[in-house]
Amino acid sequence: MFKLFKGNTLYFPGCLTKKVYPEIEDNYKKILEKSGIDFIMLEQQFCCGSPPLNAGYEKDFLKLAEKNLKTFEDYSIKKVITNCPACYGMLKEYEKHFPKRGVKVEYITTIVLKAIKKGKLKLKKVSGRVTYHDPCHLGRYAQLYEDPRTILKKMGYTIIEMQDHHAQSLCCGGGAGVASNRKKLGDKMSEERLKQAKKTRAKMLVTTCPLCTARLDNPSVKVKEFSQALIEVIK
Repeated sequence: MFKLFKGNTLYFPGCLTKKVYPEIEDNYKKILEKSGIDFIMLEQQFCCGSPPLNAGYEKDFLKLAEKNLKTFEDYSIKKVITNCPACYGMLKEYEKHFPKRGVKVEYITTIVLKAIKKGKLKLKKVSGRVTYHDPCHLGRYAQLYEDPRTILKKMGYTIIEMQDHHAQSLCCGGGAGVASNRKKLGDKMSEERLKQAKKTRAKMLVTTCPLCTARLDNPSVKVKEFSQALIEVIK
């Protein structure tokens, strides 16, 4: 059992990170520790509720949200840090459904950039051309475009934008259940995005979403989830 105190900060990796990409979870734990963030993790983590709500199952979403909020209260959690864009958006929505029970939610790149600016997280300089893919939930939904790009520049990379970027960024083909329910359409979307990435002639494509990482993973393009690029340059 964790030692509890008023105002715990929780690292919430999200289902895809936890179950499919445990190495990404490990990366972010190391990054948070290096950033001087005092955080806890839960022995049992429930889904944020994004998939059922987006599929129209509001009652199931409310049950999951209630479980999470009850856990947050049990562990005196006042702030949640996540590396999943879908979780980020959904956890911020809790207060609309459960007034006065929501918690402060911050995306991992916001935390990392603050740590770099304060001198807590020191980076080795690298060089090269990279392109950055804006996840739908982080970009259009949350308007968080610049933090990841700023961090990549502070690493030493030159960013070469794809034809469609920022608010016009193409979906990876995995959002809103497209990959599961309309596989051919999802694959076509992924292929189109990869074509844009190849045209930049960048050494790699970086994205801050585990689902986008999975959808864009392809032998023809070197794809890295944000933590995989960052962990290599942390001093």
